[in-house]
Amino acid sequence: MSEQISKHKWAAIIYGRSYHLDFRFITLPQDFTEQKKDWAAEYILATLSQANKLSERPRWSLFKDESHCVIGITCMVRDLLQDIISQDGIELLSKDNQGRPLYVFVGYATPLNQHKSLLNFPSYNEQSLQPFHNLYQHILKVWWVEEYCENSKKPFFDEYQTINFEHNKINIEPNVQLERPINDCEKQPHHIYLWQNNLEQNQQLWSSAALCDRPTSVCLGNQKLKHILKSPFLNQTVTQDALEILDNHFIEKTEHSKHQSSNKKKLAQIITNKAKEDLETTLRQARIIKDKSQYLLQNISDRSKERSSLSLSPPHIEKQQLSASDRVIDQNFGFKTKSNEQKDRDREWF
Repeated sequence: MSEQISKHKWAAIIYGRSYHLDFRFITLPQDFTEQKKDWAAEYILATLSQANKLSERPRWSLFKDESHCVIGITCMVRDLLQDIISQDGIELLSKDNQGRPLYVFVGYATPLNQHKSLLNFPSYNEQSLQPFHNLYQHILKVWWVEEYCENSKKPFFDEYQTINFEHNKINIEPNVQLERPINDCEKQPHHIYLWQNNLEQNQQLWSSAALCDRPTSVCLGNQKLKHILKSPFLNQTVTQDALEILDNHFIEKTEHSKHQSSNKKKLAQIITNKAKEDLETTLRQARIIKDKSQYLLQNISDRSKERSSLSLSPPHIEKQQLSASDRVIDQNFGFKTKSNEQKDRDREWF
Protein backbone atom coordinates (compact mmCIF):
# COMPACT_ATOMS: atom_id res chain seq x y z
CA MET A 1 0.00 0.00 0.00
CA SER A 2 1.41 3.41 -0.93
CA GLU A 3 2.85 5.86 1.58
CA GLN A 4 0.30 8.44 0.39
CA ILE A 5 -2.53 6.28 1.70
CA SER A 6 -0.91 5.16 4.96
CA LYS A 7 0.39 8.52 6.19
CA HIS A 8 -1.70 11.59 6.90
CA LYS A 9 -1.01 14.99 8.34
CA TRP A 10 -3.18 16.18 11.16
CA ALA A 11 -4.33 19.54 12.55
CA ALA A 12 -6.08 20.25 15.84
CA ILE A 13 -9.82 20.96 16.05
CA ILE A 14 -11.04 22.15 19.47
CA TYR A 15 -14.55 23.14 20.56
CA GLY A 16 -15.06 24.20 24.16
CA ARG A 17 -15.12 27.09 26.57
CA SER A 18 -12.49 28.88 28.60
CA TYR A 19 -12.62 30.38 32.08
CA HIS A 20 -14.59 33.50 31.07
CA LEU A 21 -15.94 32.86 27.56
CA ASP A 22 -18.67 30.50 26.37
CA PHE A 23 -18.42 27.56 23.95
CA ARG A 24 -16.96 28.23 20.50
CA PHE A 25 -14.35 26.86 18.11
CA ILE A 26 -11.00 27.61 19.73
CA THR A 27 -8.84 25.93 17.09
CA LEU A 28 -9.57 24.88 13.50
CA PRO A 29 -7.46 23.32 10.74
CA GLN A 30 -5.89 25.95 8.50
CA ASP A 31 -7.95 25.06 5.41
CA PHE A 32 -11.38 24.98 7.08
CA THR A 33 -13.85 27.34 5.42
CA GLU A 34 -17.11 28.50 7.00
CA GLN A 35 -18.90 25.70 5.18
CA LYS A 36 -16.46 23.10 6.46
CA LYS A 37 -16.69 24.53 9.98
CA ASP A 38 -20.49 24.19 9.85
CA TRP A 39 -20.12 20.59 8.67
CA ALA A 40 -17.89 19.71 11.63
CA ALA A 41 -20.07 21.65 14.09
CA GLU A 42 -23.13 19.52 13.25
CA TYR A 43 -21.35 16.35 14.42
CA ILE A 44 -19.51 17.95 17.35
CA LEU A 45 -22.64 19.50 18.81
CA ALA A 46 -24.39 16.11 18.59
CA THR A 47 -21.66 14.61 20.80
CA LEU A 48 -22.24 17.35 23.40
CA SER A 49 -25.89 16.42 24.01
CA GLN A 50 -26.65 14.91 27.44
CA ALA A 51 -23.39 16.30 28.79
CA ASN A 52 -24.27 14.97 32.26
CA LYS A 53 -23.58 11.44 30.92
CA LEU A 54 -19.97 12.31 30.01
CA SER A 55 -18.80 11.71 33.57
CA GLU A 56 -19.64 8.01 33.08
CA ARG A 57 -17.52 7.60 29.93
CA PRO A 58 -16.13 9.78 27.15
CA ARG A 59 -17.68 9.73 23.67
CA TRP A 60 -15.46 8.90 20.75
CA SER A 61 -16.44 10.12 17.31
CA LEU A 62 -15.15 9.76 13.77
CA PHE A 63 -16.74 11.44 10.77
CA LYS A 64 -15.55 11.91 7.23
CA ASP A 65 -16.86 13.40 4.00
CA GLU A 66 -15.30 13.57 0.55
CA SER A 67 -12.42 15.82 1.60
CA HIS A 68 -11.75 15.55 5.36
CA CYS A 69 -11.87 13.17 8.29
CA VAL A 70 -12.19 14.27 11.92
CA ILE A 71 -11.34 12.02 14.87
CA GLY A 72 -11.98 13.19 18.41
CA ILE A 73 -13.34 12.70 21.89
CA THR A 74 -15.96 14.55 23.93
CA CYS A 75 -15.25 14.31 27.65
CA MET A 76 -15.07 16.06 30.98
CA VAL A 77 -12.00 18.29 31.13
CA ARG A 78 -10.91 16.74 34.43
CA ASP A 79 -10.74 13.33 32.72
CA LEU A 80 -8.62 14.75 29.91
CA LEU A 81 -6.16 16.30 32.39
CA GLN A 82 -6.01 13.26 34.67
CA ASP A 83 -2.50 11.85 35.20
CA ILE A 84 -0.78 14.76 33.42
CA ILE A 85 -1.09 17.61 35.96
CA SER A 86 -1.62 17.86 39.71
CA GLN A 87 -5.01 17.68 41.35
CA ASP A 88 -4.81 21.39 42.20
CA GLY A 89 -4.12 22.14 38.54
CA ILE A 90 -7.10 20.04 37.48
CA GLU A 91 -9.33 21.90 39.94
CA LEU A 92 -8.19 25.24 38.49
CA LEU A 93 -8.40 24.36 34.79
CA SER A 94 -11.53 22.21 34.69
CA LYS A 95 -14.12 24.75 35.91
CA ASP A 96 -15.40 28.06 34.56
CA ASN A 97 -15.72 31.37 36.42
CA GLN A 98 -19.04 30.17 37.90
CA GLY A 99 -17.46 27.02 39.32
CA ARG A 100 -19.21 24.71 36.82
CA PRO A 101 -17.35 21.54 35.68
CA LEU A 102 -16.32 21.86 32.02
CA TYR A 103 -16.55 19.42 29.12
CA VAL A 104 -14.90 19.73 25.74
CA PHE A 105 -14.43 18.27 22.27
CA VAL A 106 -10.81 17.81 21.24
CA GLY A 107 -9.66 16.06 18.10
CA TYR A 108 -7.67 15.95 14.90
CA ALA A 109 -8.61 16.56 11.29
CA THR A 110 -6.85 15.34 8.18
CA PRO A 111 -7.35 15.98 4.45
CA LEU A 112 -8.42 12.91 2.45
CA ASN A 113 -7.34 11.78 -0.96
CA GLN A 114 -9.49 9.76 -3.33
CA HIS A 115 -9.15 6.60 -1.18
CA LYS A 116 -10.73 8.02 2.03
CA SER A 117 -9.10 5.20 4.03
CA LEU A 118 -6.92 5.79 7.11
CA LEU A 119 -4.23 3.51 8.40
CA ASN A 120 -2.46 5.87 10.79
CA PHE A 121 -4.99 7.11 13.35
CA PRO A 122 -5.62 7.20 17.12
CA SER A 123 -6.99 3.86 18.21
CA TYR A 124 -10.04 3.43 20.38
CA ASN A 125 -9.20 2.48 23.95
CA GLU A 126 -12.35 3.59 25.84
CA GLN A 127 -11.08 5.37 28.99
CA SER A 128 -7.51 5.97 27.78
CA LEU A 129 -7.43 9.52 26.35
CA GLN A 130 -3.65 9.67 25.96
CA PRO A 131 -3.61 10.54 22.20
CA PHE A 132 -5.58 13.74 22.97
CA HIS A 133 -3.83 14.98 26.13
CA ASN A 134 -1.69 17.55 24.34
CA LEU A 135 -4.66 19.20 22.67
CA TYR A 136 -5.82 20.99 25.84
CA GLN A 137 -2.87 23.34 25.54
CA HIS A 138 -4.86 25.13 22.80
CA ILE A 139 -7.45 26.08 25.44
CA LEU A 140 -4.76 27.13 27.93
CA LYS A 141 -3.64 29.77 25.40
CA VAL A 142 -6.97 31.53 25.77
CA TRP A 143 -7.90 30.40 29.29
CA TRP A 144 -7.93 33.91 30.83
CA VAL A 145 -9.20 35.82 27.78
CA GLU A 146 -12.21 38.03 28.50
CA GLU A 147 -15.00 39.44 26.34
CA TYR A 148 -13.43 42.89 25.93
CA CYS A 149 -10.16 41.50 24.52
CA GLU A 150 -9.58 42.02 20.80
CA ASN A 151 -10.60 38.99 18.70
CA SER A 152 -11.55 37.23 21.94
CA LYS A 153 -13.71 34.64 20.16
CA LYS A 154 -11.75 34.31 16.94
CA PRO A 155 -10.32 30.77 16.53
CA PHE A 156 -6.70 29.90 15.93
CA PHE A 157 -5.87 28.08 12.69
CA ASP A 158 -3.59 25.09 13.11
CA GLU A 159 -1.23 23.81 10.43
CA TYR A 160 -1.21 20.18 9.33
CA GLN A 161 1.72 18.13 10.54
CA THR A 162 2.72 14.50 10.79
CA ILE A 163 1.79 12.88 14.07
CA ASN A 164 2.94 9.44 15.00
CA PHE A 165 0.19 7.36 16.56
CA GLU A 166 2.16 4.12 16.26
CA HIS A 167 2.54 3.67 20.03
CA ASN A 168 -1.22 3.78 20.38
CA LYS A 169 -2.10 1.89 17.23
CA ILE A 170 -3.91 -1.44 17.42
CA ASN A 171 -2.65 -4.37 15.42
CA ILE A 172 -4.72 -4.32 12.22
CA GLU A 173 -4.80 -7.70 10.54
CA PRO A 174 -7.00 -9.08 7.77
CA ASN A 175 -10.00 -10.10 9.79
CA VAL A 176 -13.58 -10.55 8.70
CA GLN A 177 -14.62 -9.36 12.19
CA LEU A 178 -12.92 -6.03 11.54
CA GLU A 179 -14.82 -5.38 8.34
CA ARG A 180 -18.09 -4.64 10.04
CA PRO A 181 -20.98 -3.80 7.72
CA ILE A 182 -21.08 -0.22 8.98
CA ASN A 183 -23.41 2.23 7.35
CA ASP A 184 -22.01 4.86 5.01
CA CYS A 185 -23.37 7.72 2.91
CA GLU A 186 -23.63 5.58 -0.22
CA LYS A 187 -25.23 2.59 1.47
CA GLN A 188 -28.13 3.96 3.52
CA PRO A 189 -27.65 7.67 4.16
CA HIS A 190 -31.04 8.05 5.87
CA HIS A 191 -30.68 5.02 8.15
CA ILE A 192 -29.10 4.77 11.58
CA TYR A 193 -27.26 1.59 12.60
CA LEU A 194 -27.35 0.90 16.33
CA TRP A 195 -24.63 -1.33 17.76
CA GLN A 196 -24.09 -2.99 21.11
CA ASN A 197 -21.87 -0.86 23.32
CA ASN A 198 -18.93 -2.98 24.48
CA LEU A 199 -15.17 -2.63 24.19
CA GLU A 200 -14.56 -5.25 21.49
CA GLN A 201 -17.45 -4.10 19.32
CA ASN A 202 -16.42 -0.46 19.68
CA GLN A 203 -12.84 -1.21 18.64
CA GLN A 204 -14.10 -3.01 15.55
CA LEU A 205 -16.50 -0.22 14.63
CA TRP A 206 -13.82 2.42 15.15
CA SER A 207 -11.30 0.68 12.94
CA SER A 208 -13.93 -0.16 10.30
CA ALA A 209 -14.97 3.50 10.09
CA ALA A 210 -11.35 4.62 9.78
CA LEU A 211 -10.66 2.06 7.03
CA CYS A 212 -13.93 2.76 5.17
CA ASP A 213 -13.23 4.26 1.75
CA ARG A 214 -16.56 6.11 1.65
CA PRO A 215 -17.91 9.01 3.73
CA THR A 216 -19.29 7.66 7.00
CA SER A 217 -19.59 8.52 10.70
CA VAL A 218 -19.62 6.73 14.04
CA CYS A 219 -20.25 7.87 17.61
CA LEU A 220 -19.34 5.53 20.47
CA GLY A 221 -21.28 6.42 23.59
CA ASN A 222 -24.74 5.87 25.04
CA GLN A 223 -27.45 8.40 24.33
CA LYS A 224 -31.22 8.44 24.53
CA LEU A 225 -33.21 7.50 21.45
CA LYS A 226 -34.58 11.02 20.93
CA HIS A 227 -31.00 12.35 20.72
CA ILE A 228 -29.97 9.53 18.39
CA LEU A 229 -32.80 10.36 15.98
CA LYS A 230 -31.66 13.98 15.82
CA SER A 231 -28.00 13.04 15.40
CA PRO A 232 -26.20 13.10 12.02
CA PHE A 233 -24.13 9.99 12.89
CA LEU A 234 -24.89 6.96 10.71
CA ASN A 235 -23.54 4.47 13.29
CA GLN A 236 -24.09 4.72 17.04
CA THR A 237 -23.78 2.50 20.07
CA VAL A 238 -26.48 1.69 22.62
CA THR A 239 -26.86 -0.70 25.54
CA GLN A 240 -28.58 -3.61 23.84
CA ASP A 241 -27.70 -7.09 22.64
CA ALA A 242 -27.85 -6.93 18.86
CA LEU A 243 -27.59 -4.74 15.83
CA GLU A 244 -30.70 -2.75 15.05
CA ILE A 245 -31.38 -0.52 12.09
CA LEU A 246 -33.58 2.52 12.48
CA ASP A 247 -34.82 3.05 8.96
CA ASN A 248 -36.98 5.67 7.37
CA HIS A 249 -40.16 3.77 8.31
CA PHE A 250 -39.28 3.97 11.99
CA ILE A 251 -38.21 7.59 11.83
CA GLU A 252 -41.15 8.54 9.64
CA LYS A 253 -43.49 6.70 12.01
CA THR A 254 -41.97 8.57 14.93
CA GLU A 255 -42.23 11.86 13.11
CA HIS A 256 -45.76 10.96 11.97
CA SER A 257 -46.74 10.26 15.58
CA LYS A 258 -45.30 13.59 16.58
CA HIS A 259 -47.17 15.19 13.68
CA GLN A 260 -50.41 13.48 14.70
CA SER A 261 -49.89 14.57 18.28
CA SER A 262 -49.22 18.07 17.06
CA ASN A 263 -52.35 17.93 14.89
CA LYS A 264 -54.41 16.73 17.87
CA LYS A 265 -53.10 19.61 19.90
CA LYS A 266 -53.88 21.99 17.06
CA LEU A 267 -57.40 20.52 16.70
CA ALA A 268 -58.01 20.81 20.42
CA GLN A 269 -56.80 24.39 20.28
CA ILE A 270 -59.08 25.13 17.31
CA ILE A 271 -62.07 23.64 19.15
CA THR A 272 -61.21 25.64 22.27
CA ASN A 273 -60.81 28.83 20.27
CA LYS A 274 -64.11 28.16 18.44
CA ALA A 275 -65.91 27.53 21.73
CA LYS A 276 -64.50 30.75 23.16
CA GLU A 277 -65.51 32.62 20.02
CA ASP A 278 -69.06 31.20 20.16
CA LEU A 279 -69.33 32.02 23.86
CA GLU A 280 -68.15 35.56 23.26
CA THR A 281 -70.68 35.92 20.42
CA THR A 282 -73.47 34.59 22.66
CA LEU A 283 -72.51 36.95 25.47
CA ARG A 284 -72.30 39.83 23.01
CA GLN A 285 -75.78 39.05 21.67
CA ALA A 286 -77.11 38.67 25.24
CA ARG A 287 -75.75 42.13 26.07
CA ILE A 288 -77.43 43.55 22.96
CA ILE A 289 -80.75 41.89 23.87
CA LYS A 290 -80.40 43.15 27.43
CA ASP A 291 -79.74 46.70 26.23
CA LYS A 292 -82.70 46.55 23.83
CA SER A 293 -84.95 45.12 26.53
CA GLN A 294 -83.98 47.88 28.91
CA TYR A 295 -84.62 50.41 26.15
CA LEU A 296 -88.09 48.95 25.42
CA LEU A 297 -88.96 48.73 29.10
CA GLN A 298 -87.88 52.32 29.55
CA ASN A 299 -90.04 53.45 26.60
CA ILE A 300 -93.04 51.50 27.90
CA SER A 301 -92.53 53.02 31.32
CA ASP A 302 -92.29 56.51 29.84
CA ARG A 303 -95.46 56.02 27.79
CA SER A 304 -97.32 54.67 30.81
CA LYS A 305 -96.35 57.72 32.78
CA GLU A 306 -97.45 59.93 29.91
CA ARG A 307 -100.87 58.28 29.74
CA SER A 308 -101.27 58.48 33.47
CA SER A 309 -100.42 62.13 33.32
CA LEU A 310 -103.02 62.72 30.58
CA SER A 311 -105.84 61.06 32.60
CA LEU A 312 -105.07 62.95 35.77
CA SER A 313 -104.43 66.38 34.29
CA PRO A 314 -106.28 66.84 30.96
CA PRO A 315 -105.14 69.72 28.85
CA HIS A 316 -107.07 73.06 29.18
CA ILE A 317 -110.11 73.21 26.90
CA GLU A 318 -111.82 76.54 26.39
CA LYS A 319 -115.37 76.22 27.71
CA GLN A 320 -118.22 77.53 25.58
CA GLN A 321 -121.81 78.20 26.41
CA LEU A 322 -123.87 75.40 24.96
CA SER A 323 -127.41 75.80 23.81
CA ALA A 324 -130.10 73.54 25.16
CA SER A 325 -130.32 71.68 21.88
CA ASP A 326 -126.52 71.23 21.78
CA ARG A 327 -126.71 69.89 25.26
CA VAL A 328 -129.35 67.41 24.14
CA ILE A 329 -127.23 66.31 21.25
CA ASP A 330 -124.33 65.82 23.55
CA GLN A 331 -126.46 63.83 25.98
CA ASN A 332 -127.91 61.61 23.26
CA PHE A 333 -124.67 60.81 21.60
CA GLY A 334 -125.30 62.98 18.46
CA PHE A 335 -128.87 61.90 17.66
CA LYS A 336 -131.39 64.78 17.48
CA THR A 337 -134.60 64.43 19.49
CA LYS A 338 -137.65 66.53 19.64
CA SER A 339 -137.87 68.85 22.52
CA ASN A 340 -140.58 68.44 25.12
CA GLU A 341 -141.82 71.87 24.19
CA GLN A 342 -142.75 70.78 20.70
CA LYS A 343 -144.52 67.72 22.04
CA ASP A 344 -146.59 69.86 24.29
CA ARG A 345 -147.63 72.09 21.45
CA ASP A 346 -148.67 69.10 19.35
CA ARG A 347 -150.80 67.81 22.12
CA GLU A 348 -152.54 71.10 22.33
CA TRP A 349 -153.33 71.06 18.56
CA PHE A 350 -155.24 67.76 18.88
